[in-house]
Amino acid sequence: MRTPLRHVAHVRSGDKGNSSTLSVIAYDDALYPLLVEQVTEARVAERYGAAVTGPVRRYAIPAIGALNFVLEGALGGGVSRSLAIDVYGKALCSAVLDLEIEVPDELADRLVGQPAAIDVVGSWELVRYTRTQGSETIYPFGKDAVGWLQYGAEGRVSATLSRRTRTPLTTLPDAYWRADPREWAEAAMSYVAYTGTWSIDGDKVEHRVESALFPNWTGMTLTRWASFVDEGGERLLKLTTPPFNALVSELVWRRWRRD
Repeated sequence: MRTPLRHVAHVRSGDKGNSSTLSVIAYDDALYPLLVEQVTEARVAERYGAAVTGPVRRYAIPAIGALNFVLEGALGGGVSRSLAIDVYGKALCSAVLDLEIEVPDELADRLVGQPAAIDVVGSWELVRYTRTQGSETIYPFGKDAVGWLQYGAEGRVSATLSRRTRTPLTTLPDAYWRADPREWAEAAMSYVAYTGTWSIDGDKVEHRVESALFPNWTGMTLTRWASFVDEGGERLLKLTTPPFNALVSELVWRRWRRD
């Protein structure tokens, strides 16, 4: 997932003459390698642009999980010479906090504060599908239901969900078009499929349905609340529907990876 630096580290800054110093300090030891790899002299220099006229130098301090940057020529000549309204280096730390950092899913629980977005891009395999109303929980397609969910980076989504075992239609020539409607009704009741576009805002994912096996969904926006949960050493994606008549559906997914 990608998230602003502010969720990975905090920053302290100061000034000396015409230079400003930035100390970028990881919230957790496990996050420090991400700083070393991604918060480089080049990225910091690019972030401040023309506001820094001299070189940017970085010093690693692994004992405290920190990187210290010296930004030369950052204060318009220094506190006593600059015509800027705020000439102190202490005012410069906020700008670097918006740098985007790539964080592995397994480290997401080490972040501080609400990440800008939950990274769902990719393919997901169903772990379980439940519906809860009050104290009653059911498995609509059985405890061994199968499903696939695909979030494309270009903004398209497709989803399928079904019983693991489904009754085949009566064998006929051209059975897809000529099967008994009652058989087709049973087949449709054991399968969910739709496609459309998706967007994410914080921990809310919205699926805008363009085509669906259940025609009533076409043109609708299906909202899902997204979070990560740890189960048996795995980091899983949980999608929860808003309550409808006190009924809540929960779908838990495992990120698919080619073996």
